[in-house]
Amino acid sequence: VLFRSAQEKAIKSVFGGVLCNELYAPGGHYSPRSSPYSFLSVNVKNVDNLETSLKEFISGDQVDYKWDMPDGSTKQLPTTMRHSIKVLPPHLIIHLKRFEFDYTTFQQKKVNSRFEFPHK
Repeated sequence: VLFRSAQEKAIKSVFGGVLCNELYAPGGHYSPRSSPYSFLSVNVKNVDNLETSLKEFISGDQVDYKWDMPDGSTKQLPTTMRHSIKVLPPHLIIHLKRFEFDYTTFQQKKVNSRFEFPHK
């Protein structure tokens, strides 16, 4: 049995939330998996502001996935994978992905594009 420290519990109570990683496909196929998080990483490249970046975070991507069928077989269906916020923490930390790897120079490159935040 692992015991958590008082500091870890305090940090989790302030910054800890739960993400839901969802897979869904036509025909009512749905597979959710919850995972804890303490910050969200959002893109800044080719994105103007935080709202757009958060919408991109939850928008979903098409993936290859084989679903178990009622007859015991598996079938590959057009599947969308997305993240959603299941439990929002009291204080949300947002990490801006300001660096990307340049495969030409094999170095990190800073993304210096303008990125706006809401004023409210």
